[in-house]
Amino acid sequence: MKGVLVSATLKLDEVFRSAFAAEDASVELLMPEEVDDPATIDFALAWRPPQGVLKRYPNLKVICSIAAGVDNILADPELPDVPVVRMVDPEQAEAMALFVIWHVIWYQRRFDLYLEQQEAQVWRRQPQRSATDTTVAVLGLGRMGSVTAQRLAGLGYPTLGWARSPRTLEGVEVVSGGEGLETLLARADVVINLLPLTAETRGLLDGALFARMKPGAYLIQMGRGPHLVERDLLAAVDSGHLAGASLDVFEQEPLPPGHTFWTHPRILVTPHCASDATADLVAVQTLAAARAALAGTEIPNGVNKTDGY
Repeated sequence: MKGVLVSATLKLDEVFRSAFAAEDASVELLMPEEVDDPATIDFALAWRPPQGVLKRYPNLKVICSIAAGVDNILADPELPDVPVVRMVDPEQAEAMALFVIWHVIWYQRRFDLYLEQQEAQVWRRQPQRSATDTTVAVLGLGRMGSVTAQRLAGLGYPTLGWARSPRTLEGVEVVSGGEGLETLLARADVVINLLPLTAETRGLLDGALFARMKPGAYLIQMGRGPHLVERDLLAAVDSGHLAGASLDVFEQEPLPPGHTFWTHPRILVTPHCASDATADLVAVQTLAAARAALAGTEIPNGVNKTDGY
């Protein structure tokens, strides 16, 4: 295949260049500043592109996200009317599941308290809580949510899942709709957010939702930064209604120096590192989408722009 890929706000380091070269040496990868004629660009590889940047390329055939999420691309009101595709990586889903499991155990076994005790040189055993006595709930049962929920269920955690519409998932009690969410929130000791970002889910994690959560419950936020109303979470944790939270995604990334989350004793911060698609997978799936576009066939991993995933 002969084509040109431009990276929109994504640094095309040697790892990416090598991965694409191994898949198809005829494809040229360029950064925007390396493009002499925007009309020669056929495909774009993007992550958080500035609004309006992609309309510079009049002959785009496909826009590829480097991750499972595409909300950062679809947010552009001037987005060209071409297919948008996302990465679908089974290994990425497994990585997410392991990352979430670590955070569930962190809360279940209260490692936050043990770290405080170590700093104060206090030798005190905390009450031990079993997995079977810790109900977990996963919001969003896409690929990552489904794998995460089933892995937690396999470890003995009573597991609930919330989906947009009724469905079945082995080992998981699935609920849907507003009534289902109410039931889930009242029962769960740990609530894990893995929803896509849509108009309906933006700001979902707010004071009203936290008030409906079980007292002493814990939030694990792995979805998208705009899902969370930050001031409402701080109020819920500071009041003692929630035991704490693990946050991997934020409204503003990187999280600014001096932000309250950095030093809050009941909030654990990680730098949007839960799971990443490998450069090899990005190359394979991006070029598969490009070939399909050139051939006029169905483009794999295309997203519904209305639904947002």
